[in-house]
Amino acid sequence: MVYRKNGGSTVTAKLGYLRSGNTNYKAPQSMPAGQEFNALWSGLANPCYPTNGLLYSGGTTYQTPAAIPSRC
Repeated sequence: MVYRKNGGSTVTAKLGYLRSGNTNYKAPQSMPAGQEFNALWSGLANPCYPTNGLLYSGGTTYQTPAAIPSRC
């Protein structure tokens, strides 16, 4: 998962994912504007299951639409 912060001030946020009702987050990190941030998870069971990207910052969770890898 890759997120790009295009503008605004630096925020502290956690990147994560949602699948089958379960969430998992990486540690919080500082995110200044104009940079990309990666979140990679390995060993997920059934990689073809729909997965939503999550970004948590300031008490709000932002969610991407569900994605399924093209190899599925």
